[in-house]
Amino acid sequence: MVRGGTEGTQKAIVPSREERAEIAMAKETYQKLRRQTKADDIAPELNLLGVLADYEQYEEMERVIKDALKIQPNDEVLKELKEWVRTQKLQPLTGK
Repeated sequence: MVRGGTEGTQKAIVPSREERAEIAMAKETYQKLRRQTKADDIAPELNLLGVLADYEQYEEMERVIKDALKIQPNDEVLKELKEWVRTQKLQPLTGK
């Protein structure tokens, strides 16, 4: 199952109900971690990015990376991850 996209970009994989539940739980964990960590700590974002990557949710990963880069704009790992996500969006669907 896929949603529409534009030419040259990967269509988003629609997660199953179980996968959506896991993503929702990761988002809840993210919110808790965000409240508990220092303002300049991107560990909550990295945790959420891991779950989103597991389910190939690249569009959402881009938004999280953008937010993380606001916290740590010079972080080279985030910049590399941003580029990796961009390349993954160009790959054929794996249909996990």
